Amino acid sequence: MADQTTSCVQAADMIRNMGSNIGTELEEELGCIYNNSNCEVKNNVVFDVMDKYMT
Repeated sequence: MADQTTSCVQAADMIRNMGSNIGTELEEELGCIYNNSNCEVKNNVVFDVMDKYMT
């Protein structure tokens, strides 16, 4: 089975590139405890957060 997670840093960068005026609350919503930590986030969480910021 393929890896179903994404780096928190990569996910946050991707979402920020698609939107504007997104602050540090993004990492918190992704479930990252520390800013710039390279933790892994489940892809379904990434898509849910992305959807929130794009609507």
